[in-house]
Amino acid sequence: MPSPVYVRDAQERPLLPTSSAYARVLLDSGKAQRVPHPAVQLIQLTHPVIEPATAGVLLTAELHAEHADLLLVTERSGRSIVLHRFLLDLSLSSSLCRKPPSISAILRGVQLGLARLVPITHFIIHQSDDPTVKEQLAVHTGDLGSLVASLPALQNEAVFRPALATVWVSEASRAVDARNGASYVVRPPSPSIGAVARVALRGCTTTALITGLKGASCSIQVPVAASQNFITWEQAVIPIGALQRVWHPTEVALLPLAEVGRG
Repeated sequence: MPSPVYVRDAQERPLLPTSSAYARVLLDSGKAQRVPHPAVQLIQLTHPVIEPATAGVLLTAELHAEHADLLLVTERSGRSIVLHRFLLDLSLSSSLCRKPPSISAILRGVQLGLARLVPITHFIIHQSDDPTVKEQLAVHTGDLGSLVASLPALQNEAVFRPALATVWVSEASRAVDARNGASYVVRPPSPSIGAVARVALRGCTTTALITGLKGASCSIQVPVAASQNFITWEQAVIPIGALQRVWHPTEVALLPLAEVGRG
């Protein structure tokens, strides 16, 4: 399934995602505008939505040693579908905090950050070595029994689909002014730890996470591959002048990750 287009209304409230085809209709008719984002397609409607369409949206997390495999799933036309897959680096998320956070705190922070993109109604986690054991972290109204029952099949289908490398950066980016609750604040290339940047690296343009600052240089990490046990990052130190664009996420940093597999 093609990646969804995330939608928010004129008051920046997240709505259910739509297809690329319908997003083009909204853009061409002047009913929506594109919102810059480093990793997903996002549009904002030019009008508020008073009574938005509702559907159950489940975020599920499968815990591994150093990362968690997250899926956003929902039902459409009676079928369970995967909206997006995220690989959350627990180790890197923890390293960006002054004090080591609990896994639960990281997961709740990521849930909050992703909820700025899509209205998540349910969140469950389970250990990878026992997928039958599920801990329900947050539940709102609605019954998603059929969707939960379809999770094993959805997880097997999703394991080879493109994913986004995900890092919880709430504490690292706490000093950044996030106006109106926006999930990302776009500014001229002014780096901060936890920011996502479009950078020029060895003759190519790539998306990286800023993990350190020193003088006129910054340390970056680029997600290049993932296995069942960890995410592989390429590290580099570049001049701040190589930053082409900087996004300051308020909760969670999302970066494209091309190569995904079981390892």
